Amino acid sequence: MAVAALRLAWESFSMTAPGPYAPPIDHRKQQTRYRLGRVGTYLWAFAPLLTCGFAAPVSFGIAMGRRRDNLTVAALILYSALIIAGCGVLGAYEYPAPDWVNTLFTVSICITSIGATAQLLVIRSKVWAAPARPPDPVAH
Repeated sequence: MAVAALRLAWESFSMTAPGPYAPPIDHRKQQTRYRLGRVGTYLWAFAPLLTCGFAAPVSFGIAMGRRRDNLTVAALILYSALIIAGCGVLGAYEYPAPDWVNTLFTVSICITSIGATAQLLVIRSKVWAAPARPPDPVAH
């Protein structure tokens, strides 16, 4: 009889510990945070277009910090070189600069601003991927 009582006490549900406390979730706050984060990723992608290409190296540097990829490194180097070349050639000549210098500067800025924006829009979902959901806590 003592064995049966011990077994009953051991298998009783009242002996189990409750799981960890999980505070209630405010869904409106989560949706607002999600929307603001999504708008922020689009601002990040359109930064080169809004700054005439000068934010392209910064945006690709952020992408490198979040997603290591050889194509991202190549794009970072390419757009940085285009901006340095365009500004360097323009700065090497006195005012008024020759027409070919102005053309080179304009083409490099256009390629950087439009190309970088298009490429950042393509890789935006990979760079700013949703974080993995943490596993559900289990009481031991």
